[in-house]
Amino acid sequence: MNLGGAAVPVIHLCRLFGLPWEAPGLYTPLLVVSGHPGPLALLVDEVTDLLSVDQKALVQVREDQVFNDCVEAEIDLGDRTLHLLSPDRLLLEEERQRVAALREAAQERLAALAGSDR
Repeated sequence: MNLGGAAVPVIHLCRLFGLPWEAPGLYTPLLVVSGHPGPLALLVDEVTDLLSVDQKALVQVREDQVFNDCVEAEIDLGDRTLHLLSPDRLLLEEERQRVAALREAAQERLAALAGSDR
């Protein structure tokens, strides 16, 4: 994705978590998260709310309970439990390297396109 001239990789969470594939639509939401070496967009089914959560409300998840420890904590809202994902642990190291290489190649292409507009 081109976000203001910056190449931002988009990761489809259903692929990442082995869920059934659903093709994105025109209004499929993307959550852009900061990270190293740059931002990453997560393609999600829907966004139902935006919450500010007190640190005291977070329940730590024991290590080795989920793949790559990508869930940092849980938040109990009474009628549902939310899982707080760690952007730094969503991808394995090899996946991060591949995404970074693709981001760099896309950024070079964007820069070349911007240069050809002059």
